[in-house]
Amino acid sequence: MKKLVTYLIIIIALSSCGKKPDFVAIENVEVESIKDSVINVKMNYVVFNSNAVKSKLEQANLKIYFQDKVVGKGYLNQTVLLSPKDTISVPIKFELNLKQLSKFYPILLESDSSEFYMESNSKIKVMLKTFSVKGKETIFLDTKNIIKSELNNRFNNSENFKVKGVSVDKIPTLNESSFNINVQANNNLPFDYKVERLELTFYNASSQVAKWQLQQSFLQKAHKTTSIPITITVNNLNLLKNADMSWFVKKEIEFDIKGKAVIIVNGYEFNIPVEDKIKFKLKILTGIFE
Repeated sequence: MKKLVTYLIIIIALSSCGKKPDFVAIENVEVESIKDSVINVKMNYVVFNSNAVKSKLEQANLKIYFQDKVVGKGYLNQTVLLSPKDTISVPIKFELNLKQLSKFYPILLESDSSEFYMESNSKIKVMLKTFSVKGKETIFLDTKNIIKSELNNRFNNSENFKVKGVSVDKIPTLNESSFNINVQANNNLPFDYKVERLELTFYNASSQVAKWQLQQSFLQKAHKTTSIPITITVNNLNLLKNADMSWFVKKEIEFDIKGKAVIIVNGYEFNIPVEDKIKFKLKILTGIFE
């Protein structure tokens, strides 16, 4: 019984003498992969166990900030033994969410190595006592090419330019017809960018019937839609060469629109394909068919 009491006293004494382990640094930060708009990052979480006994790193939570906004999180999901009087490097992974970073894309394009800020909070058990060990660290990540690739995907997979209306500019003649077309430029991103160029070619039955080009660049505001009124003139003789029975069955004509746009984000140029279709009723070309 005395031995048990003595043993318990020793355990309690050792526990009370246990020292709080120290956060040392974050090292070897590296982008591991990118998937579904998430950047997977690996790193080493370095901690010093100043005690003469083994300790256990039972939990580690990370928050990653960019300009005071939380843009990523990381966790340690297993227990790690820390050797006595030793500095231990523990591999940890965290995720950066590109959607949460999107408002900062123009800034992140400025540098090959962008500065992020990390806060950590870990639970380390020394004997019977658990310490909360907090750390703060600045880390650097090369995100420029990642952001450029993400912007390319966003621009190419969204409807940045769509035709929303068509009307006759003036009464068609035997020689030509003019059409007013409303093109909508949509910015679904949380920052402004410049539409530098926009070129559209109109086809009917695979034959080119008209071309149009933006005369002056404009600033496309964040989360806004800009209406671009354009006018095209079509040679009726060329148009009639493509006439077939479907015109008269459907009582409409269809134009395929193909083109490209150039968008500038903080000095970087993004080339975007544009494709759409417009249909209009034959009756608006009564000047030809009368």
